[in-house]
Amino acid sequence: MRPVAATGRRPGRGADPAGSLSLEIAMALPLLALGAFAVLQLVGVGRDLLLVQELAALGARVAATTTDDTSVAGAVHAAAGDGHVVDVVITPSPRRRGDLVTVRVVLQTTFGPFTPRVTAGAVGRGEPSLSGGS
Repeated sequence: MRPVAATGRRPGRGADPAGSLSLEIAMALPLLALGAFAVLQLVGVGRDLLLVQELAALGARVAATTTDDTSVAGAVHAAAGDGHVVDVVITPSPRRRGDLVTVRVVLQTTFGPFTPRVTAGAVGRGEPSLSGGS
């Protein structure tokens, strides 16, 4: 009888399990990367939601103390920063003391290949420092 050389594999076991594990990891890595990208995009949209709510509240505070719509829009745009596209709608435009003023802010954001518009509004009452009205 001739001696049989040892191959390091047990008879009847088939393929090496370490090789199949590395193949499974290589197949799962793109899915993990895609999941991480999706989580980062959702965090960015959540940040934009908080930003637009704060911008609307700021706009309502400024609109309650002044009758100038351009100063309200300027304050909102300054708070938003340079990298954001923001639309500001102020109603009623000619306002007086005691009037309810509504400021609606629309922020265009990015979510992967999409560009949704995030909207928030806030309401304030015209303060006594405003001219006109009772």
